[in-house]
Amino acid sequence: MMYAGQWYEVETELKLNSVFTGSNTYLPDGELRAWVDGRLVWEGTGMVFRTLPIYDPGYIYGKMRPARELGIKELWLNWFHGGQSENTYPRTLFYSNIAWGKSRIGKMKTDA
Repeated sequence: MMYAGQWYEVETELKLNSVFTGSNTYLPDGELRAWVDGRLVWEGTGMVFRTLPIYDPGYIYGKMRPARELGIKELWLNWFHGGQSENTYPRTLFYSNIAWGKSRIGKMKTDA
C-alpha cells in the first residue's frame, strides 16, 4: 500500500530474455523485479520481452506482450491506482532523482 502525501523510493530491475539471431529463436528467461523503500515487492521470472521472429500474440490478461527484438528503447514511468475502485480524490505524482544503471544502484544516499 502506498499512501498519499509520502515519498517512496521505487527501484526496478529488468533482464531481457535471450534471443538467438542465428536460429531465429528465443528463450523465456527474462526477469522483472520491483523494490519499494528497499523491500522486494514484486518478482517475475520466465518472462518474454522480445522474440525472434517478432511475434504479437495479442492481449493476454496478466501478460506483457513482446514489443521488439532489439531490447530496451525507452524508460516508461507509470503509476496505477490498482483494484476496481476509483480514486477517492485527484492525485499528483512527482518523480525525483531518477537514475539508470547496468547493475542495481540500491538505496539513495541522503545527507540526513
